[in-house]
Amino acid sequence: MSFLRQRATNLRFPMRIASGISFLSMLLFAGCTVGPKYRRPAAEVPAAYKEVGDWKPAQPNEQNLDGNWWELFQDPQLNGP
Repeated sequence: MSFLRQRATNLRFPMRIASGISFLSMLLFAGCTVGPKYRRPAAEVPAAYKEVGDWKPAQPNEQNLDGNWWELFQDPQLNGP
């Protein structure tokens, strides 16, 4: 095999890898493009929540859960075996 033919054969593989990487990177960057310029839709936003007026902090009532808490449901099936 001549020197030039051997050199050309040795350069084919790296050229294929380089062209494959460039092709895949072009596909990757093309997939990141976005369509037309995005415009945020107009939305009516209230000045305050409607629940603000009657709001009060929670008052836990855990003492009612002591003992037989399932009796709160008044279901005789829950007292069964």
